[in-house]
Amino acid sequence: MHPLLSRLLLILLLCCGTAQAQDLNPANLYRALAPLPKTRLEVQGAVMDVAFQAQDLSLSQAEVVAWIEQRAQWVSAFYGRFPVDRVEVLVDSAEGDRVLAGIAWGQPYPALRVTLGRKATLDALNRDGLLIHEMVHLGTPMLPNKAFWFLEGVADYSATLVRAKIGAINEAQAWRGLVRSMWQAIPKMGERGLDYPMSGSRVYWAGVYYCMQADLRLRQQSDNQIGFMDALRHLNRETRGIADYTSLDRVLTTLDGVDGGATFRELYQEMREEPVSPDLPLIWLQLGLRFDDDLLEFDNTTELAPLRAAIMRRYDEEPALAAEPPAAAP
Repeated sequence: MHPLLSRLLLILLLCCGTAQAQDLNPANLYRALAPLPKTRLEVQGAVMDVAFQAQDLSLSQAEVVAWIEQRAQWVSAFYGRFPVDRVEVLVDSAEGDRVLAGIAWGQPYPALRVTLGRKATLDALNRDGLLIHEMVHLGTPMLPNKAFWFLEGVADYSATLVRAKIGAINEAQAWRGLVRSMWQAIPKMGERGLDYPMSGSRVYWAGVYYCMQADLRLRQQSDNQIGFMDALRHLNRETRGIADYTSLDRVLTTLDGVDGGATFRELYQEMREEPVSPDLPLIWLQLGLRFDDDLLEFDNTTELAPLRAAIMRRYDEEPALAAEPPAAAP
């Protein structure tokens, strides 16, 4: 089966009806894009053409285009450039008051679909990270279904970093979101490692846990000078992003090229066969994350606290990472 179609079937199983099936079909996406008028944006030298299939949104097209452009600028700051040279974006709608669904495809050319609720407000759009998640996908090659956990983990983990580093959320909000949901990375009874079938939520969060651990290991090995974002930037420069279809082995080897080590491959070997049940309370304590009911406090005296702070550090606190970072959401 063609990798695009097999990925579609997997997504349909995982989504369990959160979006209309035809909206997830890549053929329908490209067919819908072809005749529509488009608004052209230039983002960090890349071309983005935005088309509207939705005509019944409470927001104006100009407001939606501005929202898309801002997120594209944020993702450009994360990758150091926009992750592909060209992308088409289809905006459609369904009943609801928020961002409802999104999907990214790479062949025959990079394209995104984002489904907005007809009653969605600008505030609802600004609070949502789904479009960032899909734009992060543009920077990584498509992989066989077996590696779905990797693609979704990268996109989810990176979406948190993108928003924290630009200042759309603060460090406490970023870590609170990870802490609240990371328990879903714990394997259920009978589940095995990353190479084997997983429940829908664990597919995503096992990937997020893998990415966080890779980030921490890279920083430990580099005196906190190299992290996950640097590795993704390296991968994006060594590939065509989502326009490529390749193996997980090639992607992990390329990621390891950021420092000449074997962080990504070794971590995968540790997790691929046997289930890993992380001691999350211990990890959060080691990172200096302390909770009193729902209140999060930082303990900056722990050994890993400097790594925790660096992971979510804003660009304007590290000017070398992004000379002119885009503005955060109001």
